[in-house]
Amino acid sequence: RLNDGFVVYANRSTILLDIINRRAKSGDAKAMGMLADLTVARNPKAAHYLAELVDSGNPRAMGTVASVFSRQAAGFELQGKKEDAATSRKDAAEWYQKAAFAGDVESMVVVGFEYASGEDGFSRIPSEAIEWMSKAAAANNTMAMNRMAKWYQAGMQGLPKDDATAMRFYRKSAEADDAEAMYELGKMYEQGKRGSAPDVGQAVSWYQKAARNDNGGAREHATEALGRLGYEVPPDRKSVV
Repeated sequence: RLNDGFVVYANRSTILLDIINRRAKSGDAKAMGMLADLTVARNPKAAHYLAELVDSGNPRAMGTVASVFSRQAAGFELQGKKEDAATSRKDAAEWYQKAAFAGDVESMVVVGFEYASGEDGFSRIPSEAIEWMSKAAAANNTMAMNRMAKWYQAGMQGLPKDDATAMRFYRKSAEADDAEAMYELGKMYEQGKRGSAPDVGQAVSWYQKAARNDNGGAREHATEALGRLGYEVPPDRKSVV
């Protein structure tokens, strides 16, 4: 089983590096991330393995290459090398788009965020932001579902304010065990969104589900909401919260 310690030792061991490469070739995203870490650390063999994966048309490998350029840009920024940082950001943007077009869902999310903000080598194009985030949401990426929900809630990126659609996105994400979506659903029921009266029972139900989840931030917010409404944290979480 791969763990973070592999990266440290693989930088000095070709055997471990070959194990990581075999896992990456089998589609293991964590292994690809390790190849990226080693590439950033200037391990030539890891860079070669990552390039081979890209040449084979692996979409996640393309996204991993994009993350390498993105991290390089951050490093150049810290060193005050603005021109180098700008070049790396441009390279990252190109690779994220290649990966997204090739079907890498994580890259679709990144591209959606970047088109929404107009940063890191992207122009701000709301229609592109919506298109890519929608594709990622359709592929059941919970981060994308939550972002689409927020955009509909606030009427952002040129979308109409639509609480009903926002709730549908949150519900689908919550059903995929996303604690943030559970908490946001609880808030919407508590506040009576969708033009309907508040439903405290539904709010409490979703808050309790979020409070039982391991997502620290959402768990804490849900616990606070339950306390405000006079309810306790579900028994199986009391020892953790």
